[in-house]
Amino acid sequence: MGASHSNGTVQLDCESLYGDYPFTTEALVMAKLLNNLPNYSFERQEWPHLRNINLADPQFNVSRQVDLLLDAGVYAEIIMSNILREDIQAPIAQQTKLGWVLLGNTKTFNCHVVVNTDDFSRFWEMEEITTHNESLTIEEEYCETLYSQTTKRLEDGRYEVQIPMKTDFQQHLGHSKSQAIAQFKQLEKRLTRDEILASSYKAFIDEYISLHHMKPCTVSITPNCFLPHHGVIKPDSTTTKLRVVFNASATTSTGRSLNHLMACGPNLQKDIQAMILRWRSFEYVYTADIEKFYRQIRIRETDQHFQKIIWRNSVSEPLQEFQLTTVTYGTKSAPFLAMRTIQQLVKDDGGTYPLAATILSNQLYMDDLLGGCHSIEKGQLKMNL
Repeated sequence: MGASHSNGTVQLDCESLYGDYPFTTEALVMAKLLNNLPNYSFERQEWPHLRNINLADPQFNVSRQVDLLLDAGVYAEIIMSNILREDIQAPIAQQTKLGWVLLGNTKTFNCHVVVNTDDFSRFWEMEEITTHNESLTIEEEYCETLYSQTTKRLEDGRYEVQIPMKTDFQQHLGHSKSQAIAQFKQLEKRLTRDEILASSYKAFIDEYISLHHMKPCTVSITPNCFLPHHGVIKPDSTTTKLRVVFNASATTSTGRSLNHLMACGPNLQKDIQAMILRWRSFEYVYTADIEKFYRQIRIRETDQHFQKIIWRNSVSEPLQEFQLTTVTYGTKSAPFLAMRTIQQLVKDDGGTYPLAATILSNQLYMDDLLGGCHSIEKGQLKMNL
């Protein structure tokens, strides 16, 4: 297979070397895109300004194949504001959520990217707007069937869904409580050293409980799974500075994680490029988002035991088990369950609210709405839905 051909896409659960920043992304599968980087191995120099930092690639001087090329969307999420500089010949260190990365000239790092121009142009062509393949895989059909047969509409209008676990998951889901306790105690030490983080973390958990998105476990149901959790601070965020990440990719005693044993479901996203082009065609545009998107959808009671966590407000209290009652960010099936529920909402209530149904069907990318119209009056009508 040549470098210009993709063998489909895969969803990747990634994590920094230091275990404090997990994220999920999609990647094209290709035989080869770039040559080895650096072009040949070289001896590391002792730069004083780099002595006490954690590098995203500690072996940056060893010539190796490029395993994964992250796109600008991931870069925008991981980049942080701290930069370390020394003299003009030394590399610049840029902090990211995956660790520090080094920037410098080609003489410093022996990195000369060699790409066949014809192949590279076809690489970008693969990123062009495409139509979705209507045929589903066996696993995707299973997720769709399970959703259709088990989803319920609750009295408050919300939906209750089942987590699409793979059929053989019980054979491979191991113990996870002891690891979750150990990681929680590490988190607790961090919270005792940082009063601002501790206050934000406790406020987040209190909100989870007050909104009934989390509740104490009163009945022991097996199989179950405990999710380690940690906080990620986003200093530039204008809304929530702290995001608590529940790590469904943490491995259990069998070496398998909850995400390993969960079916993904079909990709129901609209093509973002097509959406942006359509959005730019309007004379007047607006944006909006769905607040706590995933958490608007309830998980059925028995499946909540796959989303258990350890928590206590103070080290003087006993450790307590809680279960997350809603679709959880970071679980493999969350995007499918969320977007499929939007489709179900349109199906159930679209006849009553046809304008809203059109917007949800065509202008929503996950929880972000890209809307528009050609008159102020229509825009006001849409924004008041």
